[in-house]
Amino acid sequence: MSTNKILVISNNKKLYSKKDKKLFLNLNCFHEDISKDIFKGNFFKNNIVKPCMNNETYSSNSHQIEKMINSVSKSLRKILNNFHKENKSQRFWEILFASWLRTFASIVGEKYFNILEAKNNYKFDKIIISNNKFVNQNNNIIDLANNSANDAWNFELYSEIIKELNFPKFKIKYESKYKQKKSLNTKKNNNFDKFFDKNFLKLSNSLLSKHHSMIYDSSLNKFSKMKIHLNLSQVPNLPLKFQINYKQINEATRYKLDFNYKKYSGLERVFRKVLPLSLPTSIIENYNKLNKSINDLSFPKKPRLIFTSTEYNDNDIFRFLVAKNISNKTKYIIAQHGNNYFSLKDYKYLCPEVKLSDFFISWGSIYKDKKVIKLFNILNLNYKKKNLNKNKIFVFFKPIPTMKIWPWDNYYETFKNYYSSGELIKNLNSNLKKKITIRFKYKNNKLNFLKEFVDNISRYKLDQNTTQKNSLLNSSKLIIFTYESTTLYEALSLDIPCVCLLSKPIYFYTKKTQKIFQKMIKANIFFNNPKLMARHINKNENDIDNWWNSRKVSKAKNVFKFNLSSPIGENPHTKLSNLLLKLST
Repeated sequence: MSTNKILVISNNKKLYSKKDKKLFLNLNCFHEDISKDIFKGNFFKNNIVKPCMNNETYSSNSHQIEKMINSVSKSLRKILNNFHKENKSQRFWEILFASWLRTFASIVGEKYFNILEAKNNYKFDKIIISNNKFVNQNNNIIDLANNSANDAWNFELYSEIIKELNFPKFKIKYESKYKQKKSLNTKKNNNFDKFFDKNFLKLSNSLLSKHHSMIYDSSLNKFSKMKIHLNLSQVPNLPLKFQINYKQINEATRYKLDFNYKKYSGLERVFRKVLPLSLPTSIIENYNKLNKSINDLSFPKKPRLIFTSTEYNDNDIFRFLVAKNISNKTKYIIAQHGNNYFSLKDYKYLCPEVKLSDFFISWGSIYKDKKVIKLFNILNLNYKKKNLNKNKIFVFFKPIPTMKIWPWDNYYETFKNYYSSGELIKNLNSNLKKKITIRFKYKNNKLNFLKEFVDNISRYKLDQNTTQKNSLLNSSKLIIFTYESTTLYEALSLDIPCVCLLSKPIYFYTKKTQKIFQKMIKANIFFNNPKLMARHINKNENDIDNWWNSRKVSKAKNVFKFNLSSPIGENPHTKLSNLLLKLST
C-alpha cells in the first residue's frame, strides 16, 4: 500500500498520521529531537526543506523584502493619516511603526520563500493547513516577537501564505481545531519589570527645564547615565517605566483598512492581505490613548535633544514622545547598540533607526555620512577595569532563537552553528577541556539542546549567565566565541584576547566588512573551520599574549577596531556628552 508524503508546517504531531512520510518545512516544524545527527550525511537533504540562505537566493529574497517594506510604508502612512484624520509626515509614522514593519516583513518574507522553495523544488502529495483566519494579536513589537515563537500562530500564517500560492486543490487538507488563542494581555508595563506611578513620572517631568536633554537608555548603567546628565548640567530624567492598559484589537475596525492586496503579486500580495489584522494596536486602537499620554505626562515642551541606543525598538511611549517632538526641532540622536550596523549587507532596512534619527553615533569608521558620527563602543562605558587574575577561558554559545524575526532562517543558523561548535569543543586537547567554562544563556530544559551537540557536556564547568560581564571580561585569559556576539566587539575594543567561529555566511556582510573579516581570519582571530580553530587554540593556549600581541594580529585588530569597535579612551563620558551638545546646536 502506497503512503502519502506530506509537507509538515507545524510542530504539532497530532495533526499528522504516523503512516505518512514527512517532508519538514524547516527545523521549527521538525518532530524529533534536534541533534548533530541531522547535519550528518544526507539526512537534512532528504527530510527537511533547504533554507534559502545561499548567496544568490538570499540576496534576491532580501531585495524583495526591502522593496516591499518601502512600498508598504508609503501606503501605511496614507492609511493611518486617513484613519486617524491626521496629516503627519512619513518620518512621524515611521518612527512609530518602522521597527515593527521591518520585523513582520522579515517574518512573512522568510516563511514565504521557505514555502516557495518547497513548492518549486520538492515532491510531496499533501499539505494540512488551517481553515482559520490569521489574526496577529499584538500591541507592539514585543508581542509580535513572542507570537513568532508560537506554533499555532505560525501554522495559521503559513496557511495564509499557502492559500495565495495556488497549490493544486487535491494537495490541500483543511484543519480548523488547531488554532492560536485569541487573547492578549492588555495590561503592559512598557517592557519593564518595575515601573513608576504615572503621577510620580508626571511630577518628575514637570520639574525639568523646557529644553531638558532627554536621556533614555537601558544599555547604560546608572553611573554612566548620571555622569552624562551631570556633564550636560542637568538633573536626570526618570526612565519611561509605567503601566499601559491597552485596548484589544477590534476586527471590525481593521476591515476598514484597505491595502489593495489584489493589485499586487507574490510576496507583497500575501503581506498586504494579512496586514489589516496584523498591525499593532499601538498605531490603531491605542494611537489616541498613547498620543494623549505624551500630553498628560508633562514632558519638557521643547527638549534640546532625545538620546537613546535602545528605546526606539520596543518602548511605545518613547516613540510617541520622539514623533511628537520632531516638529519642535528637537534633535533625535541614536547610538549604536549592537554589532550588525553597517556590517550586514542589508542593514539599511534591518536597522531603520539609522535613517529616522537626526544623527547616529557609531562605534567605528566603517560607514561615512554627514549624519553618522564615529565615537566609540558605548557599551564599554559600563566596563570597569579590575586587577583580577586572568586565568579563565570562557566559551560563548549562541542563544537559542525562540523567535524567528529575521529574513533568514536563524533557527537553522543556530543549530548548524551548534554542530560546528560541538566539533570545536571535541577537538580541544584534554587539558584545555578541563579549563574551559561554557557560557550558555538558558537553564533547565534548554540545556538539553546543547547536550545533543556537545559530548559529555556535564563534565564541563557551566556558566548560565551567572557571571557578570564586567567580572568575566576582567578575569578572562581567553574568550572563545562560537558566533559573532556583541560581547566579541566589546572584548576586541578592550583588547581582551579572543577568537571567534563565524556563524553567518561571509556574503551576509558588506564587501568592506568581508575584507576586514578576511584580515581577522588570516590573523587566526576569526575562523570558518572549527577544527582549525581548535588546533590554533591548542597551540597557543600556554602563550596567548605572544600570539595576541604579535605584529600580524595587532595589525588586523587595529583595522577591526578602527572600523567596527573603537576603544573608549580617556574621559569617555565627557566625550559623549560634548558630542550630544554639539549635535543638538
